Amino acid sequence: MASSMFFPTEFPYSDGQKAGVMIMALSGLSSLMAIICLFIFNRPKRRTFRNTHMFGYFMSLLFANILQSIAAVMDFQWVAKGSVRSGALCSTQAGIELAGNLGTSIFSVMIALHLFHILFLRFRATNPVFVGALVCAWTFVLFDILIGRFAIQTPKKGPYFGIAGSGCSITLNYGVERMVSEYLFSFLSIGMGFILCSLVFLRVRGNLVRNKYHEWNFVKQNEDGKFTITQDAGDNSMNRLAQKLVWLPLSYALILLPISVVRIAEFSGVAIPFWATASTTAICNLTGLVNVLLVLYIENRVPDTNDTLPTFSEKPWHSRSPSAASGDILSLSIHVNRSVEKFDDETSERVVVKLPTKPEQTYIAPDAWNTTAAKGKTYL
Repeated sequence: MASSMFFPTEFPYSDGQKAGVMIMALSGLSSLMAIICLFIFNRPKRRTFRNTHMFGYFMSLLFANILQSIAAVMDFQWVAKGSVRSGALCSTQAGIELAGNLGTSIFSVMIALHLFHILFLRFRATNPVFVGALVCAWTFVLFDILIGRFAIQTPKKGPYFGIAGSGCSITLNYGVERMVSEYLFSFLSIGMGFILCSLVFLRVRGNLVRNKYHEWNFVKQNEDGKFTITQDAGDNSMNRLAQKLVWLPLSYALILLPISVVRIAEFSGVAIPFWATASTTAICNLTGLVNVLLVLYIENRVPDTNDTLPTFSEKPWHSRSPSAASGDILSLSIHVNRSVEKFDDETSERVVVKLPTKPEQTYIAPDAWNTTAAKGKTYL
């Protein structure tokens, strides 16, 4: 009896538990079908992410979502049998689930870090860094699964992967390992996702700027809703793209929050009703579906342009080059007027460019400023 209590070989379902497991499996199936349909009918394109490394990180995230969904779909067999049973199938499901959950957490953090790197710090990662990050991430996922099964598992504690509650996961005899592998990375993903995405949003919005002394300043929006930027109106589409991309890691953090609360309470010894576990797990299994909807929204809402990353500054930019000092280049101040206008179901931003009618000591090209001079002219 002691052996049966510590190493359960079967967990029979009641009618309510069977319905709950069915809902969890259906939510995983919906995510799996959404990802499959995405690749069949509207495969993600590099230009959607402005040809950045975001595309590779997002594809890895979708693959991790596929593993998550496959593990959830395997619950159908337990519903059909009326109970979950230990064995090779249960251990396989637990390993796939761990790989999917861990991979989703890691790549959600990687996406947040990458957005922080290119949109907050204004640095572009090199290809070796990108490839190295992917290799290290998936190597770590594989290492975590193998080391648990072949190094941590002991005859005294029983199988590492097996029955845990009403499903298959890391067994309850490995509480510390379960906490680290399943919970720790989830909590880190939530915390880092919120912090990094908030900083990126403030940076893109123009609230956080860095002066010439490389000091960070917080700039409040003026009464007329104006921010000073250093590039042209093309930045607006990149800003809209950035504000949507931050929802990739942020949405995962929001989806993971309910089940994380349940896991913390469960790990603390609080008795959690089955409906709470089933509902929060079903929400977590919708991660793949949510990511598919987000990438479709990004593709349909962001203009197809070749904009570069925006650069915000606290003051209008003035070139220090000799040409600018001599008057050969005209420095412009561009202000974004955040007026309430609707265009394509989005709030547009009016860009106001104020130009002098006769800029002093400024060379005017032949085809510019409506001048008919053969070789241009210089206003005095």
